[in-house]
Amino acid sequence: MSEITKKTKPITFQVMGILFLMAAVLITGSVILSFLFSHANGFGFYGVLHDHEPPSEGNDISGYIQMSTHDGQVLSSVEGPIPVADVTPGSDSSNEKLEFKDSDDSVYYSQTFHWEFEGDQWSYTVYIPEDSYTYFKSKSHTRNDYEQYALSDYDRACIRQIADTLTVQGQENNYTQKEIALNAIAFVQSIPYASDLSTTGYDEYPRYPVETLVDGYGDCEDSAILGAAILNEMGFEVALLEFPHHMALGLKSDGTKTKTISDGTHHYEYVETTTTDFEVGEIPSNVDIDQVTIHPMVQVPKMSATLTYKPVAFDLEFVYYKVEADLKNKGPGLAENVCAHFFVEVNPDSGEIYPPDFDIAIGNLSEDGTGYASTTLRVPRGEEAKIALTVHGDTFDPVTLKTEILHDD
Repeated sequence: MSEITKKTKPITFQVMGILFLMAAVLITGSVILSFLFSHANGFGFYGVLHDHEPPSEGNDISGYIQMSTHDGQVLSSVEGPIPVADVTPGSDSSNEKLEFKDSDDSVYYSQTFHWEFEGDQWSYTVYIPEDSYTYFKSKSHTRNDYEQYALSDYDRACIRQIADTLTVQGQENNYTQKEIALNAIAFVQSIPYASDLSTTGYDEYPRYPVETLVDGYGDCEDSAILGAAILNEMGFEVALLEFPHHMALGLKSDGTKTKTISDGTHHYEYVETTTTDFEVGEIPSNVDIDQVTIHPMVQVPKMSATLTYKPVAFDLEFVYYKVEADLKNKGPGLAENVCAHFFVEVNPDSGEIYPPDFDIAIGNLSEDGTGYASTTLRVPRGEEAKIALTVHGDTFDPVTLKTEILHDD
């Protein structure tokens, strides 16, 4: 929490491993605004609470002065340049998505959440760039390794700010570590339930955390994914608990609790994220824990590849093909030590490789990063053969592509 002072005082802080400089504290009336200029993965995020105060003359923030509050105290400052509001924030009685622009005409979404924890009233507003929301909306929503939705590098700044704010303010209020986690869970539980079918037209549409925050609603997997992202960023060991037609959050336990869900190695307390009707560790009667699939929070990037080939020369024994591979790391996280292995497989699907084969190192690919490799392969004439590509590395599952059988007589 920033101290109230009338002096301009630069402050340094760390974001994504890079050192930035925070601008000065600005006082307008009795309201203090701390400007944090930061950027991560091309998106800037804002997280603030509410204490409305008219801007002093000369400060062009057009009615926009909002801060996070808890029992009347400022909780977090604005991260990024102060945007110019196009709208007046709505009532504090319900969650509401607002849209406004900053001075560069960049569009942001605003969503406010309200919840109660241990008798205290909490309120939190997130400001998320339209570009970020559009980015996640455009990504595939067909993956069934649900934990990967919670682990994208592209929303770390947003998730980290929520996690840091709730952690710091919990410490300020003498919360235990468990209470800090429970307050974060209460924040997630404040998000109204809405089915995928009613909001998207699809039976299943797992949302990325940014989508849930901007939309202001979601179903069981959406709130569980958001909760897992925040608690994981806080440093808690969590997992997603997938059941037939339902999903919940698992909070790691020491195994001494009477009701836990285990994968044989780790024990998790059941956390229902769609309602406050159940205590942590309380399992609804209609949930069959024997049907659980546990998804630990481990980034596993997913690689995609295309293989193209064309004959470029031939002799009496071989036809020579130029082969090319275009690669993309679809995320989440860093794909390490990516290599493209080109080879010719004779007696198709036997696994027999006709020499020579080539393993070309591409290096690391960040989330959404692309790579390219090419070489020339020789295919023996008169034999059935396939040209093949295997993309392999250290942090992702290998991907293999093969052509149709080539008949080079």
